Amino acid sequence: MLAALLYLPQFDGPEYLKQARQWARSHLPPMPFPPRFANTRSTDRRLRIGWISPDFRDHPLYARLMGLARNHDRNGIELFLYSAVTRHDDTTRQWQIVADSWRDVAGQDAERIAERIRKDKIDILVDLSGFTRDHPIEVFAYRPAPLQVTLYHASTGISQIDHMFGHVDMTAAGAAENRICSETLHRLPHAAFAYTPPENSKATGPLPALLNGYLTFGFVGTLPRIGDTVLNSWARIMNKAAHSRLIIQADGLHDDFVRQNFLDRARQAGLHIDRVTCQGVDPDKIRNTAIYDQIDIGLDPFPANNIMAGCDMLWHGVPFVTLAGTMPSARCGLGVLSDVGLDALAAETRNGYVEKAVLLGRDIDALSMIRRTLRDRVLKASMMNHRLIAADFEEAYRDIWRLWCAQ
Repeated sequence: MLAALLYLPQFDGPEYLKQARQWARSHLPPMPFPPRFANTRSTDRRLRIGWISPDFRDHPLYARLMGLARNHDRNGIELFLYSAVTRHDDTTRQWQIVADSWRDVAGQDAERIAERIRKDKIDILVDLSGFTRDHPIEVFAYRPAPLQVTLYHASTGISQIDHMFGHVDMTAAGAAENRICSETLHRLPHAAFAYTPPENSKATGPLPALLNGYLTFGFVGTLPRIGDTVLNSWARIMNKAAHSRLIIQADGLHDDFVRQNFLDRARQAGLHIDRVTCQGVDPDKIRNTAIYDQIDIGLDPFPANNIMAGCDMLWHGVPFVTLAGTMPSARCGLGVLSDVGLDALAAETRNGYVEKAVLLGRDIDALSMIRRTLRDRVLKASMMNHRLIAADFEEAYRDIWRLWCAQ
């Protein structure tokens, strides 16, 4: 439920945090006494960092964090991976290789996992996946590590999670952070992830509009991200961009009933469905990149942005527009665009979102130049400098560790 609320505009920062805290109060076990730790309070020693997730498999997590794991300085960091993966695959084996220590905790109850983490004397336990399927996030309520961090893009509401790591613009200017997140926000100086492009990516092709004679807007993601306000904004864009088309690729659209239900919603929102193309997703591929050859301009969903689809779009020469909201999940698109110097494509209002998409499509020559140069921009961006990103995380770990040692 909490993951789904991120897609609804009425659940802005304060309302979402209220729901997250209510979940934590209702479903997490109380702490009967303050935990005691045997961890040595030395500020400069090698830190034991634990990552926990159900997504050490063929999943976008690989594209976001494998480069970070591979580039951590093992003289200063010992990396433990606590895997709740239910079905291992080739990607799982890559994660097993990169870990200093691998712990398979799938199917175990939260208290047992927490006990394993305590025995490993983890200094900083990191949540990678938030409120996603099969993730034993309840582990954090048992406080198995002195410091606990989330990389999720929304507050967990769990009082035992101390910090949220993210990019420098992870909240709107002037926003009251304690009304958005229960965690203390810790801003990283560069991209808050290490992007790994799809393997065997072919060279960026020409702008589709030059071949088609019309603009094609595009979305790649999951259907729950496409709320009615998003559809309405897309309809306004299409009405202003004469003869343009919209292509949508999402899991489920191969099914006749799902596709028809979606097109009915699109029609009610004002879209001319004869200009909308729906495509399903190849179930054997997590990243379906061939579609980017057909898209001129990407449309990032809101309120919750799609960080990995945004990165993949840029890698394939597709600029996208985003709506930067108040809370971290609504500002991921801004963070990605800022890293390649295209933060001007991030709007602050729905009207701005529509206008930026329309204006971007009016100058075909400029759009074509952006497409030709985008991959070079990505290659020079901090998200591709995995050693730099690893150093940022290591400094952040060390900063919060020093604070704990001083207590």
